Amino acid sequence: MDLDENDTTDMEEDKSSLATDLATWASKVKNNAVDHLLKVLQQHGHTDLPSTAHTLLKTPRHVATIQKSGMEYFHYPLHQKLLEHLEKYPVEELQDHDTIDLSFNVDGLPLFKSSGKVMWPVLCAIHLNPIVVFPTTLTCGNNRPNDLHFLEDFVADLEVLLSNGIQCKGKKHSINVLCIVCDAPAKAFVRGTKLYSGYYFCDKCDQKGEWFNRVTFQDTGNIMGL
Repeated sequence: MDLDENDTTDMEEDKSSLATDLATWASKVKNNAVDHLLKVLQQHGHTDLPSTAHTLLKTPRHVATIQKSGMEYFHYPLHQKLLEHLEKYPVEELQDHDTIDLSFNVDGLPLFKSSGKVMWPVLCAIHLNPIVVFPTTLTCGNNRPNDLHFLEDFVADLEVLLSNGIQCKGKKHSINVLCIVCDAPAKAFVRGTKLYSGYYFCDKCDQKGEWFNRVTFQDTGNIMGL
């Protein structure tokens, strides 16, 4: 039986939709599981699908980085990446929200046990259903960044989003930052303050710590809000 032009178009759209849905699912599981599934699907007639997760997800094999803050540095434009992920949400989910809540995380993490290589990413979380997390800035080096210049592009992008909002699927949404999460060392580094062992560590009061085998804060009456 010969297929007419409409049938052929429908089949191509179905294949494209399958690849898109698989790519969305593949971003949440390990690559070796995706590779195995793709081989099974190819054996059952889906020869148009790629053979590996890297090809399915269109993962670039070479990324051009620059040097910033003493690290290899790469920045994804925040507006562009946010829009890419918002486009994957159902229209109903976006229509129910006038404001898109975001949270961010800045932290250092070791890459390998056998080397001192560390990465300091800036991660963004979209607080819709489901919550999606993606990187907006990536830095990699032998130590933490020398300074905070690696945050400049992220801060500039965020200022634009907060001022202008974002247009997606026919509706303009304002942007709200719920929080920026850091552990204690990263928080001190990003804010340019002392670590927890410093005499002026506590950002809830204005007193100087005293040494009693450790730094302590004796005058609790100076704590703001008490």
